[in-house]
Amino acid sequence: IWDPLTDRHLLDREINPASYTTTSSDTELLVLSPDGELLVVDVPAGKVRRIIHFEPREIRGITYLKAFRCDGRLFVNVQRPTSAAGRFFSFPAGDAFGRTEHIRGELYAFNVQSGRRLWSRKFPQRTVLLPRTGELPLLVMVSRIRDRRQGARAAMLVEVVDTQTGMTLGRRDNLLPDRILHLSFDAGKDAVELRGIRNLIRLQLHHRRLLGPSDDVGL
Repeated sequence: IWDPLTDRHLLDREINPASYTTTSSDTELLVLSPDGELLVVDVPAGKVRRIIHFEPREIRGITYLKAFRCDGRLFVNVQRPTSAAGRFFSFPAGDAFGRTEHIRGELYAFNVQSGRRLWSRKFPQRTVLLPRTGELPLLVMVSRIRDRRQGARAAMLVEVVDTQTGMTLGRRDNLLPDRILHLSFDAGKDAVELRGIRNLIRLQLHHRRLLGPSDDVGL
């Protein structure tokens, strides 16, 4: 890492040419080597803040690496080639407005401070909606679901996942196809709200209820 203002290297470290790289924020670089070593690099400081280890089998055959932060946790997504299977196909909500991350395959959650792995889960195509400011204690995921037998039939899916455990808190897969325009979090009311053109979806965390356009689903 070279700093052009001071004309010096902040970090000079050899890495395997077959390594995968990505960013988890504007200032954090991740480098994953073929042997499973993941370097978490603070770019402005030019320092390796954390080294996380994967089993070689967990990253074998990957083609893409993604990462993002949420709720004081680092999320790493390793993607592999997939073949379409089953009647229903899930694909990202690419038209969602705001800060989004499109994931597919294994998602790993780590404690940022210790580097300890919290959980891992495999997901089909999902778009994670993230607030522009602040943090949420959950991952709000959306995707489009299409019926292969009836190509004209489509629906929107919303899945809410706890950032600490990786457990699904609620899921709806029968919403009208929509473009999500706004995600908001009211800390005082402990509520998350998604607004689209057709749908209003409200999540009351302390009530553990996911509210749809016409009825409630208990979390």
